Amino acid sequence: MMTHMRSAFEHAGLDARVRIVTPPVKDRFWVKLLGRGYPPPGPRFRWCTHRLKIQPANALLDSDGQFNNAILTGVRYGESASRDQNLKLSCATGGECGQDYWFFKGPIGSNRSYYAPIVKWRTCKVWDFLVFVAPTLGWPTDKLFALYGNQDLRFGCWTCSLVRRDRTMENIMKRPGMERLAELHAFRNEIIAKCRDSTNRIQRPGGRLGAAVKVEVRRELLRNLVSLQKRLGMSLVTSEEVRAIRREWRKHNWRNGTVLEPAGDPLEQNAMGQAERLAK
Repeated sequence: MMTHMRSAFEHAGLDARVRIVTPPVKDRFWVKLLGRGYPPPGPRFRWCTHRLKIQPANALLDSDGQFNNAILTGVRYGESASRDQNLKLSCATGGECGQDYWFFKGPIGSNRSYYAPIVKWRTCKVWDFLVFVAPTLGWPTDKLFALYGNQDLRFGCWTCSLVRRDRTMENIMKRPGMERLAELHAFRNEIIAKCRDSTNRIQRPGGRLGAAVKVEVRRELLRNLVSLQKRLGMSLVTSEEVRAIRREWRKHNWRNGTVLEPAGDPLEQNAMGQAERLAK
């Protein structure tokens, strides 16, 4: 997809660069979940979006402070009740909501603004563009139609725990050629079940709010994750992330039950070795 974006910019004569942003290793999903013992994201502790997406993007934009940046987003009315509420709130606090677009200026002193050109598009119009218009511009959107079909589905992170049941994944993994997604779905359910089990949690000292997943549960989940990665031949966790997770386990703190991980754990050494080989 990045190649197609670059080609589109060149064809249009735009002086643009394509850059992929990622969070620092310490803020990545597996390091937070399996290293520090964060619970899976939920409505009351939705730690994933800001750390994995918003903060890395803002860091890039802040480093480019000499330019005014317009952030294009594909948000639309009708995607969810909470999305509609946020869009209406932004309009009431200084945004411009024209007939066919949505615009919102960033905070005072910010070098960015937000623009949603398809905010009023209905789902059928989105599909008309993807099926009939985008291919004429060289975009391989036919794969999207093959994935979603005619169903009104939304597909996000495969580990998403913000919904109790991932019906989109359940529908897609039943289709021909998508069978291996069932293993990803099963592991996602395993994460949620084990991490939200109160017997697998350590409470903060002094009875303060918050709890961490026990380190022995995190070790088991990492072993299962690396095994899944090997079976599917997919890159799910990097060797850099495995090392960061192990460093978190070695810290002497309440999250780890104040017990240091024994040096040279053979099971985790084997897991890290597998992750390194798959990452090469």
